[in-house]
Amino acid sequence: MKNSKFWQHVDGICLINLDQRKDRLSSALEQLKNLVPSEKVTRVSAIDGKALKGFGEEPWFKNGKKDQKWAGRAGCTLSHRKALELAVARKWKTMLILEDDFVCLSQEDCLWESLAQIIFYNNKEWNVMYLGFTTPSGPVREISEIDQGRSLFQIQGAKTTHAYLVKLNFAEWLLNQLPIEENVWHWCSRKRVIDRWYSRNLSKSGSVYCVSPSLFVQSDFKSDIVDARSGITDNQDFTWEIPKYMQCQ
Repeated sequence: MKNSKFWQHVDGICLINLDQRKDRLSSALEQLKNLVPSEKVTRVSAIDGKALKGFGEEPWFKNGKKDQKWAGRAGCTLSHRKALELAVARKWKTMLILEDDFVCLSQEDCLWESLAQIIFYNNKEWNVMYLGFTTPSGPVREISEIDQGRSLFQIQGAKTTHAYLVKLNFAEWLLNQLPIEENVWHWCSRKRVIDRWYSRNLSKSGSVYCVSPSLFVQSDFKSDIVDARSGITDNQDFTWEIPKYMQCQ
C-alpha cells in the first residue's frame, strides 16, 4: 500500500490530534503505518476550545450545560483551519485531512489502485472528496463503480470531517470562509461547527464527491465534541453510505 499509485497523488496528510489524546494518536499511526508512506503524515496539534479566549464568558456563555459542546465545536473548526493552513503553506496540491478517531475499513491494494485511477485520471473535476462521511445530502449522482462494492458519487454535502481530500485552490477558498480565533464564537453561534457548515456550503462553490460505502469510519472513541461515544449506526439519519432511496434509478 505504501507504494500505491494513490499516494503518489496525495502530497501530504494532516492528522489532527489533541495533545492529551495519545491513545488516539497511537491507534491512528498504527493503522497508517502499513497504509501510507510515513513521510507524508504530519501531526497537527488540535486546538482545545476550552483554552480559547472568551470561553465561559458572556455574551456567548452563561454557565450552561452545553458549554463543553460549544468548546468542542470551536476547537474542531479551528483545528481543521490549522490543518488547511499547514497544507496550503506547504503548497500541497492534494491533501488528506484526517481526525485521529478514524478506522480504515480496507487496505486492499486493488481497491486503492482502482480508486486512484478513477479520481486522479478518469474523474478529476472535484474539489473535495469524502473518503469517510455521514448523513449525506442530495441530490446525488453515481459517477463510477470502484471495487469491492464501492462507488464514487457526486453529492451536495455530508456531515463529519474525519477523512476528506481537498485540492489546493479549494483549500485556499476554505481559509477565506472559516473563522479565526478572534471571531470563532460569533461564527459558531451562527454556523455551529465545521462539518455542518461543510454540508451546507461546499457544493455552492465547488464539486463534492464521496466514496460510498465509506473507506474511513469513526471509531468508538469517546467524542471530544459531543461527549459521547460515536458508535457505528446504519439508519437513514446517520449512515456511512449513500442510502438506496437517494440514488437515482
